[in-house]
Amino acid sequence: MKKPNFRNHWQKRLLVVVVAAVVLLAGAGLATAAVSGSFETSYDGWDDESDTETRGHEIQVAGTVEVTGDAAVSPRIVVRGADQTVLDQESVQVFVDGERSIQFDRSVENSRVVYHADEIPSGTTLRVQYNSYYIGGAESGEVNVGAVEVFYDTPSGDSQRNTFTATNSLENRPESVISGLESELNTGGTLTTVQEALSYAGALFVLVIVFMIGKRAVSDDGDDWD
Repeated sequence: MKKPNFRNHWQKRLLVVVVAAVVLLAGAGLATAAVSGSFETSYDGWDDESDTETRGHEIQVAGTVEVTGDAAVSPRIVVRGADQTVLDQESVQVFVDGERSIQFDRSVENSRVVYHADEIPSGTTLRVQYNSYYIGGAESGEVNVGAVEVFYDTPSGDSQRNTFTATNSLENRPESVISGLESELNTGGTLTTVQEALSYAGALFVLVIVFMIGKRAVSDDGDDWD
């Protein structure tokens, strides 16, 4: 009967322990990178009593994007509108919160504004601001008014994409106001001349804004091909 080789047995167990330790140490030493963010919106619409800084149907979006973890990232930041809104490209701003200085390359791609930086260190907070205009078609409830997408690679080589969507109820959007006025009529009320003017002006204003921003977007996209 062959005797068991206890020496080989313990050598194999020791090898497994060493390999596991190497893997754990390698994982512990690998730097991490992550991005977080939050955004707030403001919209007045036909609210004459509002004291916010928005102008009529302009939707203002402002927030922060923070680089966390241990490693710097080289992000591609994309600012875009949504299904029911048009992005005002000239309103988009991305800047560093604090004394740190970072150089961004800015471009326009398919009506989206893109910012790119070679390196953003961990612990950096970016402030992002932009305006969009509502163009209609939303149902009741929260409406997506725009989004900021951040693309970056982690130190391990994984590609990441973080999307920070901005929402607003848009309670005073034109069709809501018009619907309210129609309900008033159906219940026996009468529209004043001012109310009638507001209902038509709302639709006309949206059409003008969409035309102007669309024309500007086409012009900017055309410049990119030069």
